[in-house]
Amino acid sequence: MVQWESQCEDLWVIIEVPFMKYIRQIALCAVYLPPPVTRSTLDIFLDSCNLMFERTGLHTCIIGDFNLSNIKWNLINDSANNYAPPGFNNLLVDFIHTHKLVQLNDIVNVSGRILDLVLTNLPSSNVTAALSSLTAIDVLHPPIEILLRGSKETWLPYNSHNTRINFFKLDYVKICHELDNVDWDMLLRKIIDVNDMLRIFYDTIWNVIQLQGPPKSTCGKKKYPPWFSRQLVRALKAKEKIRCRYKIYKNPMDELELRLLGKRCSKLATDSYNSYIKGIEDEITKNPNRFWAYIKDKRGGYSSFPATMTNGIVVTSDGLQICEMFASHFSSAFSNLKATHYEPVSDYLLNMKNNSLPLTTPVIDHATLFNKLKALDVRKGAGPDGIPPIFITKCASSLVCPLVIIFTKSLSSGVFPDSWKKAKVVPIYKNDEKDHCNNYRPISILSTFAKIFESLICPHLQSHLKLYLSDSQHGFVGSRSTSTNLATFTEMLTNAIDRGKQVDVIYTDFSKAFDRVPHHILLAKLSAYGITGTLHTWLKSYLERRFFFVAVNGFRSPIYEITSGVPQGSHVGPIMFNAFANDIPHCLKFSECFMYADDLKFSRVIESDEDIDLLQSDVDSLVQWCSENGMELNVKKCYHVKFTRKKIMTASIYHVGSDVIQEVSQVRDLGVNFDSQLTFVPHVESIIKKASKMLGFVIRNITGFRRSSTKILLYNSIVRSVLEYCSTIWRPHYATHNLRLERIQKRFLWHLAFANGISKRKRSYDARLAHFKMVSLEKRRRIADSIFLFKILRGKIDCPQLLSNFMFRAPARFPRAPITPLYPPPRRTVLGMNSIVPRLCKLLNSYSDLVDVQFDSFGKFHRIASNNV
Repeated sequence: MVQWESQCEDLWVIIEVPFMKYIRQIALCAVYLPPPVTRSTLDIFLDSCNLMFERTGLHTCIIGDFNLSNIKWNLINDSANNYAPPGFNNLLVDFIHTHKLVQLNDIVNVSGRILDLVLTNLPSSNVTAALSSLTAIDVLHPPIEILLRGSKETWLPYNSHNTRINFFKLDYVKICHELDNVDWDMLLRKIIDVNDMLRIFYDTIWNVIQLQGPPKSTCGKKKYPPWFSRQLVRALKAKEKIRCRYKIYKNPMDELELRLLGKRCSKLATDSYNSYIKGIEDEITKNPNRFWAYIKDKRGGYSSFPATMTNGIVVTSDGLQICEMFASHFSSAFSNLKATHYEPVSDYLLNMKNNSLPLTTPVIDHATLFNKLKALDVRKGAGPDGIPPIFITKCASSLVCPLVIIFTKSLSSGVFPDSWKKAKVVPIYKNDEKDHCNNYRPISILSTFAKIFESLICPHLQSHLKLYLSDSQHGFVGSRSTSTNLATFTEMLTNAIDRGKQVDVIYTDFSKAFDRVPHHILLAKLSAYGITGTLHTWLKSYLERRFFFVAVNGFRSPIYEITSGVPQGSHVGPIMFNAFANDIPHCLKFSECFMYADDLKFSRVIESDEDIDLLQSDVDSLVQWCSENGMELNVKKCYHVKFTRKKIMTASIYHVGSDVIQEVSQVRDLGVNFDSQLTFVPHVESIIKKASKMLGFVIRNITGFRRSSTKILLYNSIVRSVLEYCSTIWRPHYATHNLRLERIQKRFLWHLAFANGISKRKRSYDARLAHFKMVSLEKRRRIADSIFLFKILRGKIDCPQLLSNFMFRAPARFPRAPITPLYPPPRRTVLGMNSIVPRLCKLLNSYSDLVDVQFDSFGKFHRIASNNV
């Protein structure tokens, strides 16, 4: 293929390889880059490869001598490592990540280096050392054998006997009419037991649905892809009929008809797919869900389970047994701690018990409930009760009356209905081997009515408990987030490192924290915070005797009891967990604590052995808290990091019981990689690697779309979001890192310009940004900094620790010249001067004469900040 060849020594061919019943085309490239390899040489070759990927999208194998011996390929291929190759070698690494390639050759030469690379996107290929060679062996280029092969995974089939009602095709006018004719007041008011109330409520609903003769459909995947038209399906069926006939009788006329139908099917398939993609793009503003469903399908977002699975002991391909294996594995996370009388022993909880304000039982309001019913997301599926949100939303006015009666009775009697305490659990794949059930996590799906009930109680609980929640807790608390947690933590670290100090940080991990919470201890703590009486009884009923079953591809496991923990997938669960863990910061007397739900880290500035002993004392206090509260630390996932830039660090070791906490030089904290010198280089490398892969996905899957706006929407959602998560925390201040980040967007704009035919007229990055009405990533990070500061100063972010770091200028006399509103704290080092608070102060001061951050609206502030950063 001469048109793909560059000015380098590369040769491209297309080979056809049999794969199962099909012929697969593979683009094969042999290349030689003579030493010394320069940046321009590598750029020329990679640009040629990019054009090939743009135009064909074929499976590819690039083989050759790249003479790039400085890259450590064992670290590049390690997905958990954030290794950055030296110099311009990162051009090749970013190219590999973008196009989802793998470097297979790990056979080193006599110098211990790898010069010959095998880059491919065929998933199951491998490279081995050649047992014999065709020519004399060059010690710098040991002979290798390459096996190129594809893989075809088999998946667990759906249970075809499982049918369900198609709620989208029901006649809701008739259903609402029937429900309105029911005298709910007479039917429910005289019933004492709320469980009997709920049984009658569901019986009435199902009887009304059955009267309509509801349309039913079989669960599972459809036989044909969604883009198949009716004409294409009919043509395929006719083709299969002729094929079977020809196979038996060998009639030449059948052979001719089979060829004609094959061509017709190919044309119909192309037209159907193009029409489907065009329809998605045309409806993207009116029906964006269709577009995102298409993207989710392309990303493999719909769960598929291998045909054969194991729990490490038993191997099975039976759907029911697979469900039972998952259920058994998930139930092992629960604690069997027997309930005993628990009295708070810490001074903090005793003080809370004596001084907390009592919380009254909330009142259910008709209007609020109606708004909740109408606001449901109709795209969601049904819970264990089989009633989906689409039914509840369509019948909202008819369901308000009975639900108010049931909710009010439940609260007044202190009984949460039993049928709403059942959860459907769906396994979601995490990592490692996909055929092992231990590598999945459970996602609970609750009845929609139960979640509506919880959502009415939650604001009442949350506003009361926020009076007592620690400022250290940033998870599931209004106006706080991962950003506030990390910003507070990072500012503390940079301030200490700037002063030449060492900060020791202990990162902890609770084993199955949400699943192991003992109910009797949680209820005792809720009582200490003033939640008593009927509401306390209701919460006790809500927690106890809950059950779950696992659902996989239409198969269901037996029912298992949930013996501990806060309910997953609920609204009330996270609030309860915050109340349960709220006394942890008060146990850590000698260190600074930072929490995000169950993610806990605590730190202390280390200046002597006494500081080490005090931090160890807090570790021991946390272990004691776990013992008293039925929790357990997973020591293998607990880490100790020494944050400092001192040449000589203070030696320190910390223990959990008899186990030593592992010391590491970098750690992933709430999605951001922290290294011990706080350079954030590993994080930058990590997000470049991830964003490159996402960019490759975007480029591979947007070729059917014609509008630039559609492509930009997808890029912004799944690529730019990776590059901008918590950017205020890690924003680089060195040009080399900014350029590497910007290269991702440059590559996307190159694709847009090439697709639009303007790549030669708009050659510069700035010209392409202006043409597509986009902004550079560096400018967007500065705008994000401005918005973060605005929210802190205006109270939109509730983070008193961070706010206390900002110093306002308050002149004694009215100044003759304009003054800047913030006083940047003095810092000694480059790290300190570019840390969060000094950087945000300087940023606001640079345009403070144009805007008043205390009085101007957010719209005006955003507009001025965008034009002046």
